[in-house]
Amino acid sequence: MKPVSVLSFGGETQEQKEKAFNQYLEIVGGKLMDLGTVTERARGGKYDNPLNFRDDMRQIFINCRKFNTDPESIVSKAGEKLSETFETRWKESGIEELW
Repeated sequence: MKPVSVLSFGGETQEQKEKAFNQYLEIVGGKLMDLGTVTERARGGKYDNPLNFRDDMRQIFINCRKFNTDPESIVSKAGEKLSETFETRWKESGIEELW
């Protein structure tokens, strides 16, 4: 999985992709995060502690909610489901209590 880039966004032409990506940057602001980046950081040993991993995962869900505002869209629903699953598993792991 690769980090978010202009190629990740919808549109048939490069111009359409760039426009969608720029809209994403405008809406999300300076806190970009995606599963590709989290995967790279985890595999590369870039997380000093599990709480940084948790924070990056939560930023993904924050960004998803900001950008995908229609609660009935499949992307919003999938993002909410993934967020709920993550939070449940995170709590069950007990990791946070150890840090």
